[in-house]
Amino acid sequence: MGVAITSFFPCLIFAAAASAQGLPPEWESRKLAQSVVESTARLTPVLDQILPNDWAKNGGPEGYVRQLQSIKNGIYYISVSAKQFSADPQKLSAALDTYMRMQWVEGQVGSLEQGVRKYQNPAIADKLVAAITENSVARTQLQKYVIDLASYRETELSVMAREAQQCRSAVTRPQQTLAPGRAK
Repeated sequence: MGVAITSFFPCLIFAAAASAQGLPPEWESRKLAQSVVESTARLTPVLDQILPNDWAKNGGPEGYVRQLQSIKNGIYYISVSAKQFSADPQKLSAALDTYMRMQWVEGQVGSLEQGVRKYQNPAIADKLVAAITENSVARTQLQKYVIDLASYRETELSVMAREAQQCRSAVTRPQQTLAPGRAK
């Protein structure tokens, strides 16, 4: 009976920590993952209007051709990563991977936007900036979720470490023996 009660208390502590940390329910986390996919996908129609091959013909750097393709690949990998995050919202590595991929794409788009403005059409560059600004809302929400999840995991590990230390102390503590016939 004593073992069952002592093993129950960490569960209560974890439940209290989860509510104190303010982690959203799984359905809300899945909704966030979907929002990431949708907002990132909105970049694709604007990217499809960008023609860096024409820039190269007119003296522009050929690196923009590879950069555009890398960004399109990055958008694809964001969707893959977001699906993994959606499948297991409590998995910190999946949420962090999605966030880092979004951040990378945003950085690359900033550089590409300068090329679009210089070598193609400032109006398309403005559309690109608007799409990436809209995307940053989902990225910021994901960033907050990653920080909250990491904090929650740290709390869990701290509780587990304390519980493990208490267990080690209890196991290594010498047992007191009572003389025969003496009651506790």
